[in-house]
Amino acid sequence: MGKIIIVLALLSLVACSPGGYRLSGNIDSEFQTKQTGNLKEILAYYELEAEYALLIASDGIAVLISEPSFSLIEIYSESKKINTRSDLLPPVSNLNDLNEIVIYNWNYPLTGSHTPFSLRLLEFNFLGESSRNGHSVRKYNLSER
Repeated sequence: MGKIIIVLALLSLVACSPGGYRLSGNIDSEFQTKQTGNLKEILAYYELEAEYALLIASDGIAVLISEPSFSLIEIYSESKKINTRSDLLPPVSNLNDLNEIVIYNWNYPLTGSHTPFSLRLLEFNFLGESSRNGHSVRKYNLSER
């Protein structure tokens, strides 16, 4: 019995360990993950459809990318942090310490005048837009309210 309790305690520590990022926005229920790889493949793995994604770093910097750019973003783990990298998108797409990915899906039912995605985007200030290889990326930072 004591061994079972120890195993359960260790499993709960691993499950609650820091790291990873949250998937939220216009999805049925948000969740935490440590999944790495190509963004398009990660969304497919979780069966999430999206037209846009807002990638948010722990420092409050965020980038908004559209679906054609999803396959150009790699999410990887380094030094217990999740980061993003792309050689084909503007350098602003390379985020350190990814904290959240907010999904926009136009099929999501509208409640009132906003969706979870639009409410989250309202928390940010638009800083600018840059393009590279025919792909545009919009940069934001978290508002200080």
